Amino acid sequence: DLDVLLYLVYESFDMLRIHRGISHSILFCILGAFPIGFLMHKTSWAKQFSYLRLWTFAFLCLITHVILDAFTSYGTQLFLPFSDVRLGLDSINVVDPVYTLPLIFGALLGMIFPRLSNWRMRLNTVGLVVSSVYLMLTLVVKQDIIARFESDLASSNIEYKKVLTMPVGTANLNWFGVAKTNDGLFMKKYNLFSESKDDLVYFPNNDDYLIGLNSEWVETMKWFSKG
Repeated sequence: DLDVLLYLVYESFDMLRIHRGISHSILFCILGAFPIGFLMHKTSWAKQFSYLRLWTFAFLCLITHVILDAFTSYGTQLFLPFSDVRLGLDSINVVDPVYTLPLIFGALLGMIFPRLSNWRMRLNTVGLVVSSVYLMLTLVVKQDIIARFESDLASSNIEYKKVLTMPVGTANLNWFGVAKTNDGLFMKKYNLFSESKDDLVYFPNNDDYLIGLNSEWVETMKWFSKG
């Protein structure tokens, strides 16, 4: 995420394409692990490990970060420089304490114990397992929301081209469903543990408002908003 430092140089609009761009690609994870592994290999604490093991460690740190980012609605350009498609599973918020806190507690509690204590690894493993299980459960919740949303669209006889669902807030409890039609969007809010009493809300496309605007701006915003 050091690419956020480029906000000092680029405008916020340009950063839509730069953030989670080439620094979050699979190719960068592979190539970036070489210098990181080399620098670690030159430190006194890591000389006991082979360069291949340190490269693997660096690669896993990088690739798990970008894969995690791909679970969020922001999207990640995993295939740059070959494709700028933004992949996002839209199952978890960019910031979700329910995912992050178990990792933090597992790491911090593990550090309390002596270096060679089995409890050090156990607590860290528990934090990792809890977070990972929660992350997988967000995909299960997402499928439930999609099914409820599509059922509501069908009962209202709405023909749609594309459906997006994304969580809002913390803990994967509240969601929005967005259905794209030829001339607009239908939206509805959902809660994991209660039936939604909200109606489907319609928003027209108003594409005519884009006429005369900078075409690059228009295409970038359409790309970033996934249409």
